[in-house]
Amino acid sequence: MPGARSIEVFHNRAVPPLPLERDSLNLVYAFSVFSHIDEQEMPWLEELRRVLRPGGYAYLSTHTEHTWGILGSEHAIYRNLFSLPFRAAPAMVIEPAMLTRPMPAERVVFSLPGARAYGRNVFQSTAYIEREWGRLFEIQAIHRQGAYYQDVIVLRKRAG
Repeated sequence: MPGARSIEVFHNRAVPPLPLERDSLNLVYAFSVFSHIDEQEMPWLEELRRVLRPGGYAYLSTHTEHTWGILGSEHAIYRNLFSLPFRAAPAMVIEPAMLTRPMPAERVVFSLPGARAYGRNVFQSTAYIEREWGRLFEIQAIHRQGAYYQDVIVLRKRAG
């Protein structure tokens, strides 16, 4: 097929950069990634912007205040938050009743001390996403529960 490219597989690290050329992808898909990234959130978004072609799309799922409001005892996140020694930033008491109240900050991070992979559960408000992620991308859509219980954020790299 003319112009077709083969699939390239690589193992990347937890921090940018990716072993890809600038403006080399039309689409980036990251399911349940930004719901676990804390300190590297903005560097990763900048890296995705770097590798996307102008007009390219990023399809990212994450936890928002909507996710916060629908978590119930059937969710693994719920069970883990209340059975493992998670810490919360901003500082708050981690107890089931907290999920019956509005999310207490624009960005809430639960971290499991000593955990390396998936040791974080990050919740971003849609206002935070629109403001912070919107500095780097055009926000095309936010789909409530677009990926099971996570919301899907569709971003587009600005042309030029």
